[in-house]
Amino acid sequence: MIIDKIDIDCPYCNKEFSISVDSVGSSVSCPFCKKEFMTEDDGIKSAVEDAENDILNTLSNLL
Repeated sequence: MIIDKIDIDCPYCNKEFSISVDSVGSSVSCPFCKKEFMTEDDGIKSAVEDAENDILNTLSNLL
């Protein structure tokens, strides 16, 4: 996986932090305020996969 982390904002303290793409759609804890919340996929995983495929296709066309 080329893209392994994404940045999100905590809904409680509004601070930005990174989570793994695999954590999208599951419960995570904010490293700042320590509150736990569910992340929503909203098509993020498929968008990341599409972006990775585009990057790989572009790279293969350059070689």
